Amino acid sequence: IAAGELAPQIARVRDFYRGKRATLIAALERHYAGRAVWTSASGGLFTFVTLHDDVDTASLVEKAVANGVAFIPGGPFFVDGSGRNTMRLTFAKESDARIVEGVRRLADVV
Repeated sequence: IAAGELAPQIARVRDFYRGKRATLIAALERHYAGRAVWTSASGGLFTFVTLHDDVDTASLVEKAVANGVAFIPGGPFFVDGSGRNTMRLTFAKESDARIVEGVRRLADVV
């Protein structure tokens, strides 16, 4: 910090994750337009995807894993018992190509 390296590193990390977020959002727009809505993930490494009310994302986890993709069902993040039609996706770890392919595979499941 004293050497002045922190601020440039923060800028690099923000740019890096901003690009990954853009990749995820573009893939969601391609595969989920009209089928879901999602958060822009401003300030974090996750986005919440909200599907139609009749979808229970917890029931889709096994099928998703069998299709080579995973997600976190969103229901446990809602203290009021709602959110069973949501899922939490991250863009932190995977490459852009894997993000795009993962969203495609998840769209096949949903």
